[in-house]
Amino acid sequence: MYGIMYIAGDFKEIRATVDLENKSWETVRNIPSFYIFNHRGKALSPNYIPPTQKSSLEENDS
Repeated sequence: MYGIMYIAGDFKEIRATVDLENKSWETVRNIPSFYIFNHRGKALSPNYIPPTQKSSLEENDS
């Protein structure tokens, strides 16, 4: 660890506040990578009713 720090030099501050100063809470908590549109866990629900028709992807494969 000492060798790496010696070669790399001094650490620089990460200034997150500069990026976050002008953002609202709505913008900050909006994380598209966590959106879930079609989660397979819904099939484990006792109230889940499976679809009766083919999806558009399955129709294109035929």
